[in-house]
Amino acid sequence: MCNRSKVPRIGIVCFEPHSQTRESLKTNLELNGIDAIIMDCAISNSDGTIAFDTRHDTPSGMGEVRHSGRGTETPVRTLDGIVSDDGVPSPTVIMSDIVGEEINLLRGASTTFSSPSTRLAYIVTHDRPLERLGSSKQEVEELLRSYGFDELEYLRDNFLKAKKSGQTGSL
Repeated sequence: MCNRSKVPRIGIVCFEPHSQTRESLKTNLELNGIDAIIMDCAISNSDGTIAFDTRHDTPSGMGEVRHSGRGTETPVRTLDGIVSDDGVPSPTVIMSDIVGEEINLLRGASTTFSSPSTRLAYIVTHDRPLERLGSSKQEVEELLRSYGFDELEYLRDNFLKAKKSGQTGSL
């Protein structure tokens, strides 16, 4: 089970399995007066645990999911499960930068992404980690289209904005 640190007033839910990054996130939210739920779990395509390797942190200090089984056992949930079981409302906007696990986020959130209330998604794609999972940017795009997102645009090389037609791009 993921632990929540706060109840939001503006409807922000963050998922952060890396303890150092989670503490920095909490501090930044507090310093900026932003109320949010912070859940200490990873998001993927199944519920359980996953190896989260912090020994090989990226330059920005974030760990990475390792499908080799090496790393700290970390709770992992599907976004669909969190929305249906934990009382977290279906999101209107999703932002994801989860180093290769973006494909598993999409696979474990078909109901959430297909919901009419979920109208905008920003997904950072990572070619090499996606390839290690037997996936690609193209599969990310195909899944988003299958969930009703029909306006896909790369804002940068790996920063994908996906929108459903007739929906506004800002809140």
